[in-house]
Formats: sequence, structure tokens, C-alpha cells
Amino acid sequence: MNNISQEDKIAYAEVDYIIHNMSPVYLEKIPSKLVDFFGEVKDQNYEVNLDRSIPLFQNDLKDYTFDLLNVINLNYWTDDLTKKEELKRIMNESANIYKIKNQLDIEEQEVEVIEDTKEEVKKGKNMFFKNIFSRFSKKAKK
Repeated sequence: MNNISQEDKIAYAEVDYIIHNMSPVYLEKIPSKLVDFFGEVKDQNYEVNLDRSIPLFQNDLKDYTFDLLNVINLNYWTDDLTKKEELKRIMNESANIYKIKNQLDIEEQEVEVIEDTKEEVKKGKNMFFKNIFSRFSKKAKK
């Protein structure tokens, strides 16, 4: 378990904190192996700081924390099949949004590279024309 990133360990710490500070009814629905996993692999030194006066989603938590809570909600807390289907739909839409955002980020980077390349070509052309112009000017003066 040494190959778990620090970001993931922080997310596990946040999930561990949240599930242990909820009603015991919710904690009991999660398999003990999963609860133990979060407790073992979390960043032991990370201090979770939740503002209970605002909704959970407004707290500054890792995106992965919310992903994990969504999966826990889907698999262990939601009994209603209609709600489960709705959660799956929302999760799929969110995944698609991330894919689209990542694709847009890549395309923006490609556009920046193209713009930079165009600028370099333009500078090169300007230098070329300046050199030619100066040659013609020198020949015209002779």
C-alpha cells in the first residue's frame, strides 16, 4: 500500500473522519473491512477540518473524497432502486463532464502551442523580410 498517493491518503482521511462523525446507522451499513481500510491507509497526520455550519459539499474537500462518498452512498446507504439509478446517472454524467473538461484542457494547450508556433513563424518571416529588405537597400545604394 506504499504506492498510494498523498492526495489519496488525504481523501481517505477525510472519508474516515466523515463516516466516523455521522450517525452510527450509516457507519454500520459500511463493511468493516472498508472502514478499516480507510483507517489504515489514511494520512495519519492530516487533520480534517470540516465546517459543520455549511453543507458538506461546500467544504474544501478533495474531489476524490466526494467520489468515494458517492460510491459509498450508492453501494451501502441508498436502498431505493430509483434513487440508485438516479445516482448512477449523475455519476456517469459527472464522469463525462470530467472527460470533456480534460479534452478541452488538452485542446486549449494545443491551441496555445499552435498560437506560439504561429508567432514564431511570424517572427521568422519578419526577420527574413527584414534581411531581404536590407540586402535590396544595400544593393540599391550601390
